[in-house]
Amino acid sequence: IIINGYNLENINVQVVKDGQPLNVSADLISTSYRQTVVKLTSDSSVPLGFAQVVVSKANQPAQSFQIRIAELNELVTDNDTVLLWHLNETTNGSTTVFDSGGLALHGSASSSTTAQPGRFGNGRSGSGSISVTNAFGALNFGASSFTVEGWFKATASSSNRRLLYLYNSYRGEAMNITLDSSGALSGRVVSTGGVNWQVGMVRTFDPQTGYWSNRFDDNYWHHVALVTDRTANKLRLYVDGVERASADKPGNFDLLSGVESSSYPNGFYVDTHLSIITDEVRVSINALSAERISQSVFGYD
Repeated sequence: IIINGYNLENINVQVVKDGQPLNVSADLISTSYRQTVVKLTSDSSVPLGFAQVVVSKANQPAQSFQIRIAELNELVTDNDTVLLWHLNETTNGSTTVFDSGGLALHGSASSSTTAQPGRFGNGRSGSGSISVTNAFGALNFGASSFTVEGWFKATASSSNRRLLYLYNSYRGEAMNITLDSSGALSGRVVSTGGVNWQVGMVRTFDPQTGYWSNRFDDNYWHHVALVTDRTANKLRLYVDGVERASADKPGNFDLLSGVESSSYPNGFYVDTHLSIITDEVRVSINALSAERISQSVFGYD
């Protein structure tokens, strides 16, 4: 947990529920006048659900905020799951990435990728890609809703870095999620006519705390989801379980690129980067609700 404010050196942190302390340890990872990073570790006996973090310091009034204690697990296969890569492979370099979905859309990791500690189990990094180039039409969504999501941990870079994308050799890119050089996230989908439907956020500076918001290249794990909702005609970008931006469908956006010819099916790709670890990637043939996105991040309680 990152706490921004003032006079934050050597604070005391406690987790309570209904006024009673919980068996949760709070370790100060770093502490300064305007920011403290705290690692909370919950004992298995602690009840799931909402609790309060109480921040105190001598001669200052205590402050508190709410957290949610949940059971965190890998993403699961649902009835609408098209592809699910846990990325738990232990082999460096070229290897098969197994799909836990029902369609067995196994991917191929390129020679310059490596296994790294992930959000759950292992993840993948490197300067290559993971891909399934022929999904036999399963990723050609046409006028259907769909969701692409995954976990990533990134450090800062001066370049934009594409994270997840759909691609076909007839028209090129059909969808992408990108971590911009500013540390903010953006996403887009492309129609058969080349119309871009895009959504994004900008980082903003908080002069009171001296830190940036909407910046996700901070070397912490983040979950990102791009939801293409063809019923509501909305493109929604979620980060860490919260909808951060949305965009209405352009009037001339017809079908998702990739339906023009069965000879050019959409493939799915994870771009790997030396400065990013990716984990737990899932594609669903539905516009996942805010509740389901929240469950992807916070688990169940």
